[in-house]
Amino acid sequence: MARIGSSVVASTATERDTINGRRGLGSFSHGWYIYICFYHAFYGEVYFALCNLKPCVMLTGIPHHLQPSFLQNVIRASNVLDLNMLSLVQAGPVSTLSFDFSGTFVLVTLGHPFASELVVALSTPTSMQVSETTVARWLDYPVALDTCVDTSAMVEIGYFDITTDQLVTSYCATFHDPNHRRQILDHFQRYTQTLGSILQLRRDATSV
Repeated sequence: MARIGSSVVASTATERDTINGRRGLGSFSHGWYIYICFYHAFYGEVYFALCNLKPCVMLTGIPHHLQPSFLQNVIRASNVLDLNMLSLVQAGPVSTLSFDFSGTFVLVTLGHPFASELVVALSTPTSMQVSETTVARWLDYPVALDTCVDTSAMVEIGYFDITTDQLVTSYCATFHDPNHRRQILDHFQRYTQTLGSILQLRRDATSV
């Protein structure tokens, strides 16, 4: 999973003012001026979704008791939902073998071909276990965790914002696997070509 959920939600006026000062992080070629006050951990993923690269963004790692504050002071305050490009869903009892998504806020990319599938799956009232391959497809990761057979050779691939050197997304892969290397290269090229100068990326790998 990308490490996109480790931030602490603003709880004071000072913290909110600090976030609000980050508004206007970018201007899309279509003329949209996007006001996003998500923390560093989220803004890259949201950009990717707004550019129709990702089917969804899972805002993981938010403590349950902070979710109402996060919904009001971060998601709604960012005005990102007013663009009518993303739909907010709160996941039902959906999990993989290693991670429980229950209660997670998910921004679904409305223009993406997987949007309907995601809304139906995430809104399930009954327990549902999905594969890592399914999660990778939902999050547009080029490599699924369950394809990393040799865990001793597993690496974390990180994409960084060149301007700020901030990690904007990451996923795991087996770097000596030729199929994984090809998938990583194709994925990175697709992102850099789509984003252009909006969000310039560099790629790095670290041992897990």
